[in-house]
Amino acid sequence: MKTGKVYKTLSYVIVLLIFCAIVVKIKKDDIDVNSSNIRLFKGLSYSLARKLVMEKPMPAGFSKQESKTTTLIYVLGGNQDGLISRFRKASSLYHQGLSKKILILSRPGITEFNQELGRNLTNDEWSIRELEKLNVRKEDVEPAPVKKGIFGTLSEAKDLSDIVRKKGCHRLILVTSDYHTRRVFTTFSKYASNNSFEIFIYGSNDTTGLGDLLSEYLKLLMYNNFVIPAHTESAH
Repeated sequence: MKTGKVYKTLSYVIVLLIFCAIVVKIKKDDIDVNSSNIRLFKGLSYSLARKLVMEKPMPAGFSKQESKTTTLIYVLGGNQDGLISRFRKASSLYHQGLSKKILILSRPGITEFNQELGRNLTNDEWSIRELEKLNVRKEDVEPAPVKKGIFGTLSEAKDLSDIVRKKGCHRLILVTSDYHTRRVFTTFSKYASNNSFEIFIYGSNDTTGLGDLLSEYLKLLMYNNFVIPAHTESAH
């Protein structure tokens, strides 16, 4: 990587970190809910979020019958609040007939206690039950194991691409938070070009704050300028 590009990226990172510090300081102060500061934050959040969103929907005219057997929906991992929103979007695509299978990130561990079973649900059980509430058939949901890595989205992109290739599918529909879509699409596209399948992406309308958006900008800079290029070079 060229030195000039590194310095430019680091400059962006420093500016964003300073801005994050300012945001945190202001949020700690007592701000009147009717003040111009609140309106400023809302306007800034909206502007930042728009630049992070990049959707690529399935084009009209696809044969739904063909799509069901050659297309997979994958819901990227996240916390439970975010997953509920993503599951709604994924189930909508499923009921539209775009795919007969929804893959979810397999997450080790347990979650809340279930009175009916008399034990805590595993994270995968919780996810499947949430999708069942949205009228998705249990047998149409498949947890997908992904190797842990420092960069989670990169690990998901690599392992899911292998799964899609092994299943012989031609299309992969990604579902994630709307403000994650640009970074997710860029990362998965790196692997799709080598595996002969096309990627589509939809965002769920998650509630997010300015801090989350700034954090996503930092991740996007890191992925575009360091993570993906470095991984590409090591692969060669």
